[in-house]
Amino acid sequence: QCSNCIQIAGNFNEINDKFEPITAFLHELNFNYKLKNSLQLGQVLHIFLLGVKEEYKNQKIASTLVENNLRIAKLKNFSLAITEASGLISQHIFRKLGFREEVNLFYDSYTFKGEKIFSSISDSASCILMSHSIL
Repeated sequence: QCSNCIQIAGNFNEINDKFEPITAFLHELNFNYKLKNSLQLGQVLHIFLLGVKEEYKNQKIASTLVENNLRIAKLKNFSLAITEASGLISQHIFRKLGFREEVNLFYDSYTFKGEKIFSSISDSASCILMSHSIL
């Protein structure tokens, strides 16, 4: 048994099946970005999943988390940060911190295995891959 390994509770295959449409969606978004941009291993900070518990919102926690990550990335000589901003709030936060919109994928037109599975998402029109130059 590995002492540094993460134990996953429950049935991982069931969890994996539920995330398959999400990972496919994000893969397509990233693929579209990489068609025009190259990413260098060890040079890119990928901010994945930014969230704050409801009772702590409006306290600049998300902005502070991103700012601190950008600061650490700069110390580590990273040159770029990217993120997939999936909702209006995260899109606003990243724009405010200087992230640029690169590629978007619209929820209402995305199909997974022939179904428009994200068409019910109404608070944001699209997920946006955004980037920020660090150096």
